[in-house]
Formats: sequence, C-alpha cells, structure tokens
Amino acid sequence: MRLAVLELELEADSADAVINRLAEGMAERGFVRPGYGAAVRERERVSPTGLPARGAGVAIPHADPEFVLVPAIGFAKLTRPVFFGEMGNPEAAVPVQLVFMLAIRDSEGQLDALRRLIQFIQDDERLNMLKRARDKDAALAVLRNVFGKFE
Repeated sequence: MRLAVLELELEADSADAVINRLAEGMAERGFVRPGYGAAVRERERVSPTGLPARGAGVAIPHADPEFVLVPAIGFAKLTRPVFFGEMGNPEAAVPVQLVFMLAIRDSEGQLDALRRLIQFIQDDERLNMLKRARDKDAALAVLRNVFGKFE
C-alpha cells in the first residue's frame, strides 16, 4: 500500500470539501480514476464513516474498487473539525478531525486496513500523537506504526 496524500493542517468547511481535496490529490498522482471523489461522496451519504473517538473524531471515506488504479491511503488532519455522518447511525453527526481515505482494490486489503484503523482509533496515545503531529515526519511515524511500511 502507498500513502498517496498527506495533508496536515487542512482547512475545510465540510466533509465534502475534505473528500474533494483528498480525491483530487489521489487522482492527480494516478492512484484513482476520475469520478472517484463523486463516488466517495455518494457512498458517504449512503453509508457514513464517521467514528467518535476520544480526542479527535475519525472518518474513513472510501468508494468501490472499480475506481482504484493503485492501492493507497490519503490522510488529512483538519485545522478544525467538520461533521461526517456516524457509521451505523446515519442520523447522527460526528465532529471529525482525522480523515483516512482508502483506495483499495480487494476486500481482504480493505478489511486489513479497516482492522488496523479500528485498533488505532481505540489507542488514545497513538491517536493523540497523530492529532498533535506538526510536521510530515511526525505524522508519517504514526501512520507507519498503523499501516506498516509504505511502498
């Protein structure tokens, strides 16, 4: 898996704006096909991915594998939270500050990434380390701890 986009201190006023920024970066770098961002936004409306966590809410937006050219992750740490629908409870909204956009082609890879992220979200220390990361090296150290070495 590759890290396609790493955005620290991203300013956005909505979940759609965050999704657009990450999807555009992934498309510009050749990781996803055109239309990926629209597919992610639509999927997020139907099956939201916001997860409450102590310290910083997390969202894991993604789309169908047909849009994926190269398996990758896009990450954004927001300057201020934006609201994503809550996973499993679409009527509720979660203030999210950490966004992991997944572009994965196979279900096994997707399940592995989701498992790693759920473990990460439950680990307050690592979650707060990522939230406090001020530079790309500090953020990369935490992300490598979550996902292993990036290609």
